[in-house]
Amino acid sequence: MAAEAEYQGGLTLAAGLPFLGPMSAGFSASLAATLPDIQARIAGALSGQVQVVLNPPSLAASAALAAQIGAAIQAAIATPGVMVDITAAAALIAELSAILGQLQANLALSASFGSLLAAGGVHFYTVEGSVGDMTGALQPHLAGGIPGGEGPDQNGFALVMVAAEPAAMTAIRTLAGA
Repeated sequence: MAAEAEYQGGLTLAAGLPFLGPMSAGFSASLAATLPDIQARIAGALSGQVQVVLNPPSLAASAALAAQIGAAIQAAIATPGVMVDITAAAALIAELSAILGQLQANLALSASFGSLLAAGGVHFYTVEGSVGDMTGALQPHLAGGIPGGEGPDQNGFALVMVAAEPAAMTAIRTLAGA
């Protein structure tokens, strides 16, 4: 079968690869839903003794906070001979603070990924047929350069995915919305 190329348009990555938008949104929503739980668990571990602001969290700040909590608890008890071991609470706070930091970093990464998906000017082509004819099928589309571009000598970047197995071909078609 002779290869045939079809121009799909100058699109954003999200429009050209429609699975990426919902995937990115789901990832962000999942992270955003997890943050309040972690923050609430940290607040619970603190037992209301000290107000905490965790922007940005750090292990050093958590350790200092744990020491303040221990001092506040010991001062509140003020009974001779009573010792309070805050090691477990301090370890929990440190662990939750580290998780919170990772979640916040992942949310920032997700936001930057979302801005990449919104980048326009990506030209999509679908090519189907004999693999040996695929470059020839693209030639008429690219010989004069990309639509709206500076001509055939303009530098560009292309990602070509070629599959021969029917399941893989269907997967690529689905990913490309073709």
